[in-house]
Amino acid sequence: MKLRQHFGSLTCAAAFLLSCSGLAMAQDSWEAVNSPPTGRIFSLQAVNGIGVLAGTEDGGIFLSTDDGSSWGYHGMAMNSVRSFYLHSDGRIFVGKQSGAAVSTDNGATWESLGLSSNENGFGITVNASG
Repeated sequence: MKLRQHFGSLTCAAAFLLSCSGLAMAQDSWEAVNSPPTGRIFSLQAVNGIGVLAGTEDGGIFLSTDDGSSWGYHGMAMNSVRSFYLHSDGRIFVGKQSGAAVSTDNGATWESLGLSSNENGFGITVNASG
């Protein structure tokens, strides 16, 4: 259990670093950031002009507009959000513990993609037709 928790924390830290600093920039040091109040973070997604979205376990989505110093609730209460996919047209897709959803308004509202509650969205991608 401890290995799983540490791996999840390390994965989230690495994802946050990559999403905020880009692959071309070297990272000489690590800086601790606050986390959303719900506990474990499963996924992170930087969205230009908005901030960083965090998908959490059973807490939905949280948004930071100050590089992780503070977090505000941003939707999908009582859902475990496992993955994000930011489409080039601005849509944000999420894979949930039970199903998937999409937002066309930067996460203000979410629409189910109609998957059954037995289908887990641990990873999500979108084909060329959208």
